[in-house]
Amino acid sequence: MKLNIKSLAILLFAQLLVAIGIFYGKQIGITPDSESLVINQPFEEVIQISITSNDDSSVKLLLQDNKWSVANENNFPADSAKISNFLDSISSLSSRPASAVAVTEGARARFKVSDIEFSKQIKLTNTANITEVLFLGSSPALDRVHIRKGGENTIFSVKFPTYEASSSSSNWLDKTILQVPSDSVIQIRIGETILERKVESNINTAENTVVQEISGLKLAEDLASWQTINSAEPSRLLNQDAAQEITKQVERLRFTNLSNDDKNNTVVSEEVLELILQLKDGREIKYIISKSGDAYNLRASNWDQIFSLGSYTAERLIESVSDEVLFPSETPILNEE
Repeated sequence: MKLNIKSLAILLFAQLLVAIGIFYGKQIGITPDSESLVINQPFEEVIQISITSNDDSSVKLLLQDNKWSVANENNFPADSAKISNFLDSISSLSSRPASAVAVTEGARARFKVSDIEFSKQIKLTNTANITEVLFLGSSPALDRVHIRKGGENTIFSVKFPTYEASSSSSNWLDKTILQVPSDSVIQIRIGETILERKVESNINTAENTVVQEISGLKLAEDLASWQTINSAEPSRLLNQDAAQEITKQVERLRFTNLSNDDKNNTVVSEEVLELILQLKDGREIKYIISKSGDAYNLRASNWDQIFSLGSYTAERLIESVSDEVLFPSETPILNEE
């Protein structure tokens, strides 16, 4: 009899544990994977991305003619590589380790993933005009964030690069659009000084181009030395490395943001550089850099917008075209020994 009572007590205790497990399992909503985060649309069909922050800042990115643009900035070109990385991060959510932390409606506000209270709201719209939503919330640990898919109850804790979900339009601009490939520039005009590429003579054969050794450097046919034309002092010795450095500066040119200054020059500024580039394809691009206080702006003849430049970028370009750099005052003395 004592044995039967003991057995019944053990059975009752086991049933109690099962009941508790079922109850809390339903409350916590623990699932073996993060299927509730799956975006049910091919990412190659996404044509619109909207990101809204809890500070009411927002950005809308649009895909038109296979090119991404920032709608908030008059459809200015967007950084396609950054958008691709962002979509890859969202796509990988379903395959990353994720912990379900809650399913209740009250928990949404606590973890900041409700329809109203959130850290970031991400909307993805495809070609069929179907929109899916993700809510990013509070951060439980380093590199982790609470996240919930719109229309779903389960709240997960996942590893996700939240910095990629920026709601600032400035962060999505393609800041390389002012760049010009170094080898496409054939002429540089700085005031009265004109620098022009002088292609070295090469011997062409049917099979290859013979590369000559000039001044210790091997130059192929598509490279060249530089010479001055119509310079105020044509006899001055041009620093070849300095001339080439100008084209490298343009090749790496990046702006920091679109300027709020308008083209009516309502802000008093001083023009500090006018640089005109002639390209192989016949195009001519003019850059005008102006300075107002400590801020630099750039106008480009092939763009309507006015661009803000970082001080380091602007000052380095200005210095690279200075007479002191292009025409060193002292000519190197050759060692006769």
